[in-house]
Amino acid sequence: MKDEQTRAFAESAHRGDKSGHTYLVGTPETDATRLRGLEQQLGMGHCERRKSVIDFVTGPGAYDSINLSYYEPVIIPVIHIVDAGYQRKGMASGFYDHFRNLGHYVREEDFRMLEEFADPDYFDTTANIRKNFLENYERGRSILTSWW
Repeated sequence: MKDEQTRAFAESAHRGDKSGHTYLVGTPETDATRLRGLEQQLGMGHCERRKSVIDFVTGPGAYDSINLSYYEPVIIPVIHIVDAGYQRKGMASGFYDHFRNLGHYVREEDFRMLEEFADPDYFDTTANIRKNFLENYERGRSILTSWW
């Protein structure tokens, strides 16, 4: 059975199947030019190629099955941040009505609202908000994140 499969596989230079796999007779090392041509034809020339040996068949008609996986570089936009202020407790209940959990705010008026919601009975909340949030605010650069 294996010899018949090997012979049938070797009769074609390469073929595709319904799963999107493409089969190529040869190895990446011995058939590099044809492999690069196939990669270009399939639009994968810019992708990173990784190789792993999947199956060994020994005896007459022996072959190795080599799996080539391709990974396309993906650029993900990110925001780099510097933590310029932190307030853990000491906010009045109106804070939770105005701000939402896991919310992000960039407007100066939202930063200023923090001072209005500072609990006057809680140690140093107003001073911390002024120093770490209001004095550090930079339009177009500052982000206030709330979570609880």
